Amino acid sequence: MRGSKMSSFRANSSIRGILKVLLCVFLAAALCVTSGCQLLSKDNLAALFSDAEKTESRDQTEDTETDETEEEKSEPDETAPDETEPEETEPEETEPGETGNGTDGKDKTGGDQRAVYTMDLTLDTDAHSIGGSVTVDVFNYSDDEWDSLCFRDYPSLFTADNDYDLTVDGKISDISSIRDEDNDRDLKMERSTEDVSVVFIGMEDAIKPGETRRISFDFVSYVPLLEDRFGYTDDIYNLSNFYPVLAVYEEGDWVAHPYFVNGECFYSLVSDYFVTFHTPSDMTLACSGEETMAEEGTWSVEALSVRDISAVIGEDLKVVTDEVDGVKVNCYYTENKRWAEIAVKAGVTAIEAFDEAFGPYPYPEIDIIQTYLFAGGMEYPSIVLIYKGFEASKDPDATLSSVVAHEIAHQWFYSLVGDDQYDEAWL
Repeated sequence: MRGSKMSSFRANSSIRGILKVLLCVFLAAALCVTSGCQLLSKDNLAALFSDAEKTESRDQTEDTETDETEEEKSEPDETAPDETEPEETEPEETEPGETGNGTDGKDKTGGDQRAVYTMDLTLDTDAHSIGGSVTVDVFNYSDDEWDSLCFRDYPSLFTADNDYDLTVDGKISDISSIRDEDNDRDLKMERSTEDVSVVFIGMEDAIKPGETRRISFDFVSYVPLLEDRFGYTDDIYNLSNFYPVLAVYEEGDWVAHPYFVNGECFYSLVSDYFVTFHTPSDMTLACSGEETMAEEGTWSVEALSVRDISAVIGEDLKVVTDEVDGVKVNCYYTENKRWAEIAVKAGVTAIEAFDEAFGPYPYPEIDIIQTYLFAGGMEYPSIVLIYKGFEASKDPDATLSSVVAHEIAHQWFYSLVGDDQYDEAWL
């Protein structure tokens, strides 16, 4: 039921409360099974169950009040009920880079079992590249010693001799200056001969179970001319899967699934990101997490408890904003404000519905991006990329709304649940 508020859901209040508790149990179990408890801390998990229990208690109270009201209505009442409709609010147009629900005061702890990425990156529109310095605090959550680390470097797949029949002009990424900061050692990397996106970094000193190790490196990824989740068109850069990301270690080995052009194939654990982007001064950035413009051409991003990050950087990006359940819903667009207003309304409706069905949306905001994208829509944590067209469809407004709702649903499945999108695509 894409784009629907699920108004056909008619279970009584107490059953809805029980269902919410069961959904919380399901989500918590799925997180523990698929991610090694990488998302929810003990405190967050307790809060999640507490919210569900409060909802159940509130719903039961509402049932009791409803019964009492029905008894009172057994007496004739000559007074007509108040039929005042709730007042609808229009989305407001804001300046890009304005954010609410700040995360001031949070440090870079990364929780007990999360990697922490700290990056300082520059978009070079002449070279069509994105790169800079990266520091990753790697936590060994397994029972094995790690004598090597596996990173996925998806941009290296977009070369002229790619395996996907794509006409593109990308290059193999440059990865250099790799160091084990804790042991003051230079490290070497090796690319897989079967898949250039699979990169191994040899550890001179193995990372023991339960140990955290700080690894640093520089990289440059080359962005192809392509209307895709990773590509640029008309000064709009879609930067998804654009940096080397730590792979998942499972059942004694690193997971290294092949890449799909059409569909999702990604699998990564929850991490915290602290990123500085340097862009041309006439460009605007939208990104996973919360973005603020520190100064013209410099953007700060903080994305906590996300599986990866995605960004869109473009000229002449404007933004329309609304809010639902304490979540800011932003739509960045280059043309056709009405398109943006429809997308924001669909986003508000979707979050409202999925909050009710699956549990609270876990992030303070979500960005909906009007961009060039042959696939129609693509999801990443707290950001969704939407094809700027749809005018040729039979019902453009309905098509746009349904695609927005579909991509936002992925904020729960895959982003919150954390399934292996290659092996567990059904979820």
